[in-house]
Amino acid sequence: MDEGFQTSVPNIYAVGDVINRIQLTPIALAEGQSLADTLFGGKPRKTDYSDVPTAVFSNPPIGPYLLCPSLLFVLLSRPACLLACVPATYSGV
Repeated sequence: MDEGFQTSVPNIYAVGDVINRIQLTPIALAEGQSLADTLFGGKPRKTDYSDVPTAVFSNPPIGPYLLCPSLLFVLLSRPACLLACVPATYSGV
């Protein structure tokens, strides 16, 4: 398969989990959109693999929350509250 998802068989293309790349739904969607833009939209483009969204699952479940200062004060006043503060950053994309 080449960079344009063309297989060794003419007019047969492959994207998503059937190719040997990152097997995640957002990647399959991006590859499919790139192929559709190239074949049918008149806008040839390549899939960008530089910024791939992923998720991490844990037990017990944890996750990020952005809190306003007044809610943060209420949470910190509770005796059984464990809170880690990390700065929220913007990737610029």
